[in-house]
Amino acid sequence: MRRTVSTALVTLTGALVASPAFAEECALRTGAPVDGIRPVQIDCRWSDVDVDRLHAALADPAAQAGIFAGLTESVVVGRQGRTTRVRQRFSASPASDREVVVDYRVDAIDGGRRYSWHKSVDQSALRGDAVEVDVHEGSWEVREQADGVRVTYELRLALGGMLPGFMTSWAQGGAIRETLAELERFAHHP
Repeated sequence: MRRTVSTALVTLTGALVASPAFAEECALRTGAPVDGIRPVQIDCRWSDVDVDRLHAALADPAAQAGIFAGLTESVVVGRQGRTTRVRQRFSASPASDREVVVDYRVDAIDGGRRYSWHKSVDQSALRGDAVEVDVHEGSWEVREQADGVRVTYELRLALGGMLPGFMTSWAQGGAIRETLAELERFAHHP
């Protein structure tokens, strides 16, 4: 199963680089597989976004279901110190929906903020009517620069359940491109 996810990210690399608009604004890198999952990092430079809207969107995980179409539910189920525990549900149509509880946190970094998450060890808040995501960890880094905003998105994902390779490739390729486009549209200056 995890081999399928790695193949999907390699396929995604070609799909993202082939998009002219993406190639102008963003660069993609994939890392060596870790536990059979190849991480992906996308580094974008956006010149016409409201950085305050961008930070507001990423700082509030409960509001993100209203920004990212594939994220159909994002509910805060607990807080402990600087960590917010969030139950997320993803639409995976035509396959079964996916769900996971993640631990989400916000940290200051040089020139901006880092919003990171990983699958929580406590999955007790799952509703149980969707396939549990095996691995879900990543981050957004947002840094203001003289010529705009630098946004770096990192993701390691194993969707869980049984999915044919072509469906995993399609879902991840389209989903990552759309996630970046949705965030940029949300933060775009009116």
